[in-house]
Amino acid sequence: MDACREDVLFFFNAFCWLYEPRPKKAKNGTKYPTIIPFITWEHQDPVILAAREAIGYSDVGIEKSRGEGASWMFILLALHDWIFEPMSAIGFISRTELAVDNPEDPDSLFWKADWELTKLPPWMAGEKSATTDKLSKDYSRNVSKHILKNNRNGSQIVGYSATGDVTTGGRKYWILFDELAKFPRPQDSEAMASTQHVTESRVLISTPKGAEGEYYKLMHTPSNMVKLILDWKQNESRNKGLYKLVHGKPVVSDVKNPLPKNYDPPDQNTLDLFSRLRQKGFKLENKLRSPWYDRQCDRPGATPQSIAQELDRDYGGSVHRIMGPGFFKKAKESVLPIRYEGTLVVDRVKHEMSFQEARGGPIKVWCNLDHSNRPPLRSYAIAADISSGLGGSHTSNSVIQVIDLITMTQVMEYATNIVEPSEFGEQAVAIAKWFHEGYLAWEINYGGGFTKRVKEIGYP
Repeated sequence: MDACREDVLFFFNAFCWLYEPRPKKAKNGTKYPTIIPFITWEHQDPVILAAREAIGYSDVGIEKSRGEGASWMFILLALHDWIFEPMSAIGFISRTELAVDNPEDPDSLFWKADWELTKLPPWMAGEKSATTDKLSKDYSRNVSKHILKNNRNGSQIVGYSATGDVTTGGRKYWILFDELAKFPRPQDSEAMASTQHVTESRVLISTPKGAEGEYYKLMHTPSNMVKLILDWKQNESRNKGLYKLVHGKPVVSDVKNPLPKNYDPPDQNTLDLFSRLRQKGFKLENKLRSPWYDRQCDRPGATPQSIAQELDRDYGGSVHRIMGPGFFKKAKESVLPIRYEGTLVVDRVKHEMSFQEARGGPIKVWCNLDHSNRPPLRSYAIAADISSGLGGSHTSNSVIQVIDLITMTQVMEYATNIVEPSEFGEQAVAIAKWFHEGYLAWEINYGGGFTKRVKEIGYP
């Protein structure tokens, strides 16, 4: 008992268990059981120890890739306090009541805690009372009130759903916020506000979900919160054969962590995999990857955006909203319906364009077009915001917007993230000509190739 009390990693590795329903096989093909010892991964240890040091005295923010075991880690930390710290008062908060406490759902927080107590030795965790009001046993569980009480030392864990006044008026040693990024708005910010003076220590664990909401704001705003990271690239079960693709060839990141045979050199199946991922829009070059990561990208339904969010901890592909959701909701009320949408075909000799209507095309037009399929003859300004054009979830759009200088209204928009700056310069010149030799202006970011090409063409 003393060793577990003093060394939380010893408690985890010597006595705790994990329920893992996803089947896994050993190298020899043997299937692992669904109930396995909780042997911490190497990259989990410093996070557990840093959190243990901060809990009770500071807020803690955990940014994680999906599937890094964070929920289990902090439930076990809560049970460690519940067993070894008399009169501990701990809170669990999740997005819904059932996400906090559902005795029939292994994904709920209290199911994990209840199950873990059945795996710990009775001399450590004690025996459970048969009813919620009977205190003759060592601990009791009230499902309707979401309470787990240690009758031997007075410690409690209490569960709550995300509401605007959650825990208001109470006092807690620490509070666990599970998957805060998924909390509904504005309950996420209201729950944070209502718990600030309830405890000195709120533990916020989540995988990113969009560049908005309270979790995004807290993780990007400077503060005294302790911020910790659990990333798949540090996970020994996921980073085997970590590499970068350079000029089409996998280059190992660490010689002590070699590539598998089918990657060194890539066989036909691996080359076909790379081809499928490119077709789905993934950027493969000069980015840390692994065979495990590639398999995740290749799964049905996986997109550059979903992988960036769930595994790469990318809050929105590299595009973060400066304005909040209320701004965009109000702005959309004044947006006029699109008159035409389609694509452009550029004559690379004459540097002129023709417009072809196509539903869902990247060009949006808000003005009328004449019998020649061109905008009205008047003065226009064409502005270009230039990106790298490399495609994939980490590449923002290159954008051209056209303003009618008489009405000062936007009449066209063109957005793409798969056209490199030089070609985008050709397209910008063609669009400017289409708008009757409009005034063309562009920003300097990624503008080198764009500027050079516009000058080569000699526009205007």
